[in-house]
Amino acid sequence: MAYNTKINLSNDKVCQNSGELLTLSGNTVIAAVGDIRYASEVTISGDTQLVTKKYVDDRTTSGTTYDLTSPATTDVGGITAGTTLTDKTSNEILEEILTPYQTPAFSSFGNDVSSIVEMGTVLSGSKSFNWGFSNGTNVQASTMCIIDVTDSSTLIATNISTTSPQSATIANKTFDGSCGQTQVWKGCAQNSCSTAFGSSNHTITGLYPYYWGKCTCPGAVGEGRPEPNTDFGAANITGGTKILADSAGSFGITFNSTDNDYLWFAVPASVSNKTCWHVDAINNGDIGGGVGAGGNLFPTAVVVNNVQNNCWSSVAYEVYVSNKQTEQTLSMAIS
Repeated sequence: MAYNTKINLSNDKVCQNSGELLTLSGNTVIAAVGDIRYASEVTISGDTQLVTKKYVDDRTTSGTTYDLTSPATTDVGGITAGTTLTDKTSNEILEEILTPYQTPAFSSFGNDVSSIVEMGTVLSGSKSFNWGFSNGTNVQASTMCIIDVTDSSTLIATNISTTSPQSATIANKTFDGSCGQTQVWKGCAQNSCSTAFGSSNHTITGLYPYYWGKCTCPGAVGEGRPEPNTDFGAANITGGTKILADSAGSFGITFNSTDNDYLWFAVPASVSNKTCWHVDAINNGDIGGGVGAGGNLFPTAVVVNNVQNNCWSSVAYEVYVSNKQTEQTLSMAIS
């Protein structure tokens, strides 16, 4: 009569002596309610290997390296044809395929000097330069350079830390030329492949300010209008509200005037003549023409010479004085 019997194994009943070989034949089934545990990572040997997750993980990250056909014969992801594959781990190859080298670039570059300075300003001494990178981990350490582009691309700081900000001493820069004179700096660094790359230019522009104001003269329309160069001279101009900004294009003024006030503004004579003013679709008009209460709100400008302040002197300004007293509380665009 056929019968089956099961042996219950435990450390108390079964012991395999060290150095002896246990050979299993047939099918070995691990019941769903049990598992196989190793006191430590097993040693794999023989013709058929038992592969564990740890075994795979170890060799994926730091173990066996690729030793098949090399170099690559076609482009795959970040790997281009001709790339040497031998001696790379599978993870290294996957990384090159899936995440190609991320080239760094400057995301910003500047310093602590205002982008607009008044003509006559002198820049000198230590300045704090700042910058940012995209893919900054691929920027090679201590390769940051700061370049004076205006002064024939002179290096003013070489191979300094790439950590921002950094201080650098600049040569004296005097804005004593024409309105719109510039001073330009830029940054340069190397990526981890030792390839140089540069920032966009950081430009400082020297400008003469424009001025505006109002003169209170109650009376009939056009009565008591102040005249440039006679009762409205150079000293009155610099006593107005000073705006250090580019007046070559359009700019806005909120006069906050009453119907007893004449309006005026003055721009450097080096900029183009102003031809129109605009508040809204109804309240607007041309600039120019003769002086008179019936003329345009602003007649043709009068040039006043030798305007000066503590930064500059002997500068000609074009002065526009309204033909009549005007209440204006909204922003007026001048262009």
